[in-house]
Amino acid sequence: MERLSILCLCAPLTAALLHAASANTLEKTPETRVQEIRTDSARRCTASIVSQERLSVTGGHEIYVEPVTLAAVGGDVLLAGSPAFLWDTTKTDDARRQQNRRILGVVIHHDGHNTIVPSPIDAKLILGIRAVGIQNNTWAVVFAESKPWVGSTPPDTADRVWFGVYNGSRWSTLEQIPLPHGVRVHPLRGSGLVRQGDTLFWAVRTTTEARASEVVVFRREGARWFSDTVPTRDATDLALAYSGSLGAVLAVVQPDTSVTEDNGSLYLYARQARWMALRRVVSGEKDATYAPTLRFTRTHGVLSWSALTQTRSRVRRESRAATLDAAAQPQSRFTVDPQILDVSIPVESSGSTHLWITDHAGGDGTRQELRFVAGFDAVTSTVGVLPNPYAGYFGAVSALPGHVIIAGPIIDRTQRRVLSLVIRARVVCGALH
Repeated sequence: MERLSILCLCAPLTAALLHAASANTLEKTPETRVQEIRTDSARRCTASIVSQERLSVTGGHEIYVEPVTLAAVGGDVLLAGSPAFLWDTTKTDDARRQQNRRILGVVIHHDGHNTIVPSPIDAKLILGIRAVGIQNNTWAVVFAESKPWVGSTPPDTADRVWFGVYNGSRWSTLEQIPLPHGVRVHPLRGSGLVRQGDTLFWAVRTTTEARASEVVVFRREGARWFSDTVPTRDATDLALAYSGSLGAVLAVVQPDTSVTEDNGSLYLYARQARWMALRRVVSGEKDATYAPTLRFTRTHGVLSWSALTQTRSRVRRESRAATLDAAAQPQSRFTVDPQILDVSIPVESSGSTHLWITDHAGGDGTRQELRFVAGFDAVTSTVGVLPNPYAGYFGAVSALPGHVIIAGPIIDRTQRRVLSLVIRARVVCGALH
């Protein structure tokens, strides 16, 4: 899972401080059934919470990691992002600050123990980290390196990008990715890191002094990096996936210049001999489109996005999706969640069954509940609901088929700390078990 695009990497922490949640009672719990809904005799769905616990590492120290990326392999999950706060009470405040700049994340192991992932550079300078599992306890990672900065808001540009391989105990590979001449990257809204066999793909917005914003897709084959420019127009949000019939496919939010007013339309591009636009999938004339995600199974694809809908009385965020055929032609469109606050994350796809985790918002727009939403052939059903314990953005990923890991910020009011709360959920729904 790659968390939705974030303008400020401190957003979850800021939100946590503004919406302080009561975290003192959030300890490990026995398995609890959230909700059970029978969709039909062949698709009986259940969702249960296996545990929810404050994230801690060796030594018993609790920790917060910004949930910028979660990547699973073999049941283990890499949670990575900056900032990270290790609450080691044996150290002075200054020593803790220095220590935190050496932490990139945590590996959440399937057997219950957690280990710190050291940062290969100053963690404060890392922007837009993305990861994907490549083999047991090993992840491929890309990130951008900003120039040193001060204040509460990190820069949104970088002149250096890096690729690394973390093998569960150390960085076995760390190399700089060559950039096209004169290009600066905007990594905060980059795509996820996609793996197909031994090839890796990553898309990111770029600018140069002479040209407007463009999208560059980096590709690693063997030990070499290649880059292609995609003919987009002032792109904002990106999503990347691999299709067995089309190869690499890119979803791009950008203005439609053929209409007078556009709030952000959603397009699909594919790379064959070169990158070309396939079609506009969603018009931005009425609703603003943002935060796309894209997934392909062997037979079809699912494109998800968030829409900002304005009515006379208020603005509402809605999670929407469309199924795609083998040629990435939209087939069916449907609503995943009619009212979200920030987040809608697709975590698993199997056959015609797909699963999302959303932060469903109350009527007044406040953070209300987590919803497990399953889609069957473009028909959605809320599989499970639980009160949303998080005080800001969260991330989610399928660690194993039917096993979901969710991580996000909570506030310990007594000790005035932001911590990561990890929820392990079990979802059994048709093809998802």
